[in-house]
Amino acid sequence: MCISEEEEEEEEEEEEEEEEEEEEEEEEKEEEEEEEEEEEEEEEEEEEEEEEEEEEEEEEEEEEEEEEEKKKKKKKKKREEEEEEEEEEEEEEEEEEEEEEEEEEEEEEEEEEEEEEEEEEEEEEEEEK
Repeated sequence: MCISEEEEEEEEEEEEEEEEEEEEEEEEKEEEEEEEEEEEEEEEEEEEEEEEEEEEEEEEEEEEEEEEEKKKKKKKKKREEEEEEEEEEEEEEEEEEEEEEEEEEEEEEEEEEEEEEEEEEEEEEEEEK
């Protein structure tokens, strides 16, 4: 049985067409895969960026909190120091007052003694006369 040239040509053409189709399909498939990969990469990048941003925000917050704490502590310390100073001053004042009082008392006592002595002397003089 003899195959005519026409049939042969037709067959060849068909084969070529099939091959072309297959190639096209392959190309399409590859393109799709590439696109998918790109999308995935983009998504990953976005996620990473978001994570980084979150971390930065957290760090900032922590720093702010620490700063606040430091300020509070400083304030508290200052207040305590001031209170201590006040107390010391008050104590000193009290001591001074006490000392003054004591001195006054002593002076009064001395005066009294002197007066008594004078009186005694006068009495003695009187008696002598």
